[in-house]
Amino acid sequence: MVNSAVATRRAALLKRLETLRRWAERARETHERATTRDTKRWQATKEYGEVLYRDLNRRLCALETHDLLPHELQAQRRELTRAAEDEMAERWACSQRARRESNVAFHKQELTVRSFLRRFARFTLNTPSITRPTPTKVAFRHQKRYHTNVFSR
Repeated sequence: MVNSAVATRRAALLKRLETLRRWAERARETHERATTRDTKRWQATKEYGEVLYRDLNRRLCALETHDLLPHELQAQRRELTRAAEDEMAERWACSQRARRESNVAFHKQELTVRSFLRRFARFTLNTPSITRPTPTKVAFRHQKRYHTNVFSR
């Protein structure tokens, strides 16, 4: 004889487990794409930075060959350096955004998998039935609610 409440609960839990499996799979795929994007952006930013700073050093050395006053030379050096640092800050921000997206997708995947495992551990298909708590369990819960800790005084 099939208990309709048990069958309904089992069907609902199995549907939830399937949904969690799909979510975990999508989160894993998103994480992989975001990680690939992060790696590519980081490498491209690093290579671009090396080229940019190599060019900056060449331009700074060329400035020294001009007959400029020391304060003018220092001002131009600061200006060129600031421009290069601003450009690199924008590129690193883009790379960091990709890293954050990757981390968010990873944590979403982890939480979904944990939730899936927690629900699966509570309910397995081998469970004979889902029953209501017995009166002894209810009484035990009731007693625990009003229990005071002797050591806290």
